[in-house]
Amino acid sequence: MLLNDVNAWSPQKDIYINISTGTKMLLNGEPIDELNVVPVASPPDAPSGSHILAAFDFTPSGATFESGVEITIVYNKSTVAAGDTVAIAFYNVSASAWQYITPPASTTDLGGDMAAATFTVTHFTVYGPLTVPAPPPGPYQGPFYYIAPPPGPTTAAQPSLTPITTPISSPITTPASSPAASPGLSPTASPVTTISPAPTSAPEEEEGMKAPTFEPTNTPAAPAALNAHSDTDEGTDWIRIVLIIVWSIVALLGLGLILKVIIQRLK
Repeated sequence: MLLNDVNAWSPQKDIYINISTGTKMLLNGEPIDELNVVPVASPPDAPSGSHILAAFDFTPSGATFESGVEITIVYNKSTVAAGDTVAIAFYNVSASAWQYITPPASTTDLGGDMAAATFTVTHFTVYGPLTVPAPPPGPYQGPFYYIAPPPGPTTAAQPSLTPITTPISSPITTPASSPAASPGLSPTASPVTTISPAPTSAPEEEEGMKAPTFEPTNTPAAPAALNAHSDTDEGTDWIRIVLIIVWSIVALLGLGLILKVIIQRLK
């Protein structure tokens, strides 16, 4: 772990490194105390359409930095083609390919032909500024660009239509469909169905016309009054009579039993 900030320029003034206090520098889990930067004379081939402006091997390769390391690389922008941009990439040994870092580096114009790209990394490997080709002119099937639709047939201007309004007070007539005229037969007149709007208020009688009158229908006479002694009442009376007879029989039987007991005791 660093006890103080590290701010160092390379002897050629083309590399600047800034490491903050408290950053853990490890290699395979062990702390390290020495860092080196070596220019790469023959870097791996750049991606198609790109150009490597410079490449540097930051060692020890594979070293990790918990809080990140800020690196600035100075490059000659005169070799950048018009329309191209500059991005920092690192060489992925496992994939054998250059990969652009994220987030991208910020570039600064130093005046004249020189510019600088500043970025932050968390491990050491080969880094370098690469040119990114400008997109080809016009729409193309590439990422992040708008693809214009193919030109289609010119659409003729549609004539303006004037809406036809029908007053509510006027009836709407709808002719019924008539069959096509057969040869030798005279077409018959098609009936016309007239749909009149419903009146919003009671129509007034026109002069010379009398509103129709409605004669009340004969109301059927009320049914005759029911007899005071209905069938239900008659049924209730019969039940009462039957109950009285039954109780009388029971009372007589009971009285007979009592008399029988008394006679037996007297004997």
